[in-house]
Amino acid sequence: MAPALNRSRGVVASLAVRPAWRHRGLGLALLQNALGEFHRRGCGSVELLVDGDSLTGALRLYERAGMRAFRTQLIYEKGLRAGVDITTRA
Repeated sequence: MAPALNRSRGVVASLAVRPAWRHRGLGLALLQNALGEFHRRGCGSVELLVDGDSLTGALRLYERAGMRAFRTQLIYEKGLRAGVDITTRA
């Protein structure tokens, strides 16, 4: 069974501007529009996930919109190669 939706918190699942169109205020306009819509729908807060190492300026964009980091999450990744046994043996 899926968990109930929390309608008091909005989530920006994806926000992107093509490289050729960056630094024209489009990202901030998109984000502000989304924040306004969440407010209109009664959300008390909005969250999004961002790559802390992003070189796109995303962190500065979110801070300009008034957002602040509140949690850091590490994600571990391992690439797997076909034909390589990754099981452990006792």
